[in-house]
Amino acid sequence: MNNDYNINEIDSLNIIVVQGELVIGRGMGVRNKTARGVIQISYFVDMNMRNRGIGTAIVRHLISLIFRNNDVSLIEAHVDLFNVYSTKVLIKNGFNLKYQYAYNKDGLIIEALCLSLERQFY
Repeated sequence: MNNDYNINEIDSLNIIVVQGELVIGRGMGVRNKTARGVIQISYFVDMNMRNRGIGTAIVRHLISLIFRNNDVSLIEAHVDLFNVYSTKVLIKNGFNLKYQYAYNKDGLIIEALCLSLERQFY
C-alpha cells in the first residue's frame, strides 16, 4: 500500500481490500465541511467475508491514516441502530457513543447512532 500523501491536502481517503481479483472490503474517510477537525468514516465488508476481522482492520487502518494529520481531532461514524456488528467493530477500535438520532429514508424512519473517537483517546 502506498502511503505517500499529505492528508491535509485531500478531502477524502479511500481504502480498497482485495482478495485475488475480488473486492472484499472498502473504507472511506471524508472531511466534514461544517465541523473543523472532524473526519467521518464509513466502511463495507462483502457479506461472504464478514466475521473475519476485516471490518476491524479497515477501521483500524483508517484511524491510523487519519490521525497522521495533526489538524484532525475527531473521527465520527454513523451506524443504523440495529447494525450490531458494525457498532462492535467501532467499539473494538475505541469509539464511544456520541448520540442517537432518527432520519427519514424513503418514508421510513431509521434510528441511528453516532459514534466518535477523539484523538486524545487514540
